[in-house]
Amino acid sequence: MKITVTDENKHTIVTEESFLGDQCFVTSRSGLSISESVLINSIVRLPDCPRLLILGNRTGAVGMIAQQMIDATVTMHTFDLFDQQEIELNLTRNNATGLSIRCEPDISERDHFDAIMLQVSKGAMPNELIQDLLQQIHLALRDGGTCIVAIDIDPDWLRQQMRTVYGNCSVHAGSGSSPALLLATRSKPLKKIKAFKAQFTMTRPDAKPIQLQSVPGVFAHRRVDTGVQAVAEVATTQPGDRILDIGCGCGALGISLAVNEPTAHLTLIDSNIRSTLIAEQNCSLNDLTNFRVLLSNDRFNSDENFTLFVAGAYYSPHDKIAELLIHAGYNALAAAGRAYIVAKDAKWHQTFMLELFGNAEIVKRRGYQIVMSTR
Repeated sequence: MKITVTDENKHTIVTEESFLGDQCFVTSRSGLSISESVLINSIVRLPDCPRLLILGNRTGAVGMIAQQMIDATVTMHTFDLFDQQEIELNLTRNNATGLSIRCEPDISERDHFDAIMLQVSKGAMPNELIQDLLQQIHLALRDGGTCIVAIDIDPDWLRQQMRTVYGNCSVHAGSGSSPALLLATRSKPLKKIKAFKAQFTMTRPDAKPIQLQSVPGVFAHRRVDTGVQAVAEVATTQPGDRILDIGCGCGALGISLAVNEPTAHLTLIDSNIRSTLIAEQNCSLNDLTNFRVLLSNDRFNSDENFTLFVAGAYYSPHDKIAELLIHAGYNALAAAGRAYIVAKDAKWHQTFMLELFGNAEIVKRRGYQIVMSTR
């Protein structure tokens, strides 16, 4: 069985790896992540023909192999449209059919799946999101169902979390530096369901405070991000502004600006479905009526001619996402529309925006740099 999860052509160097005793081969750009490799090799531990749910696998390779090797009924779950798009692309590339892909804020099933596999790569998930998912997995498994987690960092913390939720956990060594495979079995219902939603307040000088809520996996959870706070304090609004906040997270930045300019219209956009759900709730929580929240991973094409574009999520210099973000904001702005982009070190952003907008100024605030440009 051969699977390709790269768009590199045959003239470019790629990596082919073998799994499950050379029963399958996966071609990728530079090799699969350690946790993904461990998860693939764990497929032999699954029962025949299981109802299988897979989380955290951004290539779709685990699902494709499981479907073919053990005739599994596979559902792949993601929170982000970018990941969904990548999985769909790989399924098409490999002529794989019959797998279900869902972008949803939570696992909706209860007592349904025979096995659920979770891929945890280093830095990919905050700890509280992992805890949230372990609880959701328990609720979605049938009695006797198995939770399988592949991790490429020290497993001690995760093992303790699984023991807390499931009452049991076994650790199996993988290969490489420090990967591990952790298995737990659902033996009884949870006594108590833990709530992970947080509520907090955002304040800034000479402005109305706003009330916010968030859940794990949303930018930023349980607190106001310092970069977002910095942009909110620097950006200026005008009566009738049409505000566009891309990568809105929980919506803190855009909502703070809109609440303090009652005549403004607010558009919030994010590719993470948990973010858009919470952002919409936060708009209502702060009594906004002139707003909309969009789930999108595409360049934002609009003829609305926004007058103010803000982005509180900061990206590294030369990051393709940063380029797409800035281009999207520029294309959506009307003439004389203002843009505010935040970064820890904004020299690259300033150069890029100077070339695109024809002007760019840096303002320092709270240890961050905000680039201001006018179209």
